[in-house]
Amino acid sequence: MNSNTLARICLAAGLLLPALVSAAKVGDVLPALTLKDQLGNPHTLDAGVRRIYANADRKGDALMKSAELAQATLDQQKAIVIADISEAPGFVKRIITGSLKDRRYTTWVDTKGSSRKALAYSADKVTVIELDGLRIKAIRTVADKATLQKELAQP
Repeated sequence: MNSNTLARICLAAGLLLPALVSAAKVGDVLPALTLKDQLGNPHTLDAGVRRIYANADRKGDALMKSAELAQATLDQQKAIVIADISEAPGFVKRIITGSLKDRRYTTWVDTKGSSRKALAYSADKVTVIELDGLRIKAIRTVADKATLQKELAQP
């Protein structure tokens, strides 16, 4: 059994179902968060980021993957993708991070829950957070591929 198959089994078993968290709100200023991507490269959230696509469970991740996103789209939007896998057991975190390596875009991977303290996550959805500097301008949740693709098509 390869690591992708094992990751899917673990995700399907419901090991990554975090509680609904809604920490951030419009007007809040986000901290300078530093996370590693799926390849282990560190990244720090700074005032240049204009949009965050965040997910924290298997359905949110599947939705993000279904959009067939390319890095060029994120670069154009000055956007990032954050996957919070902090609620997964240690060995599952390694499997999930490994399965993210085949994505055509950079995913910041939160293994410790530090983004959960600062961002809004919605169960089974992708949360879209618009920023001006590090101040939150808008928070939207996306539950389907068509709506996510509309979000990704915005400048």
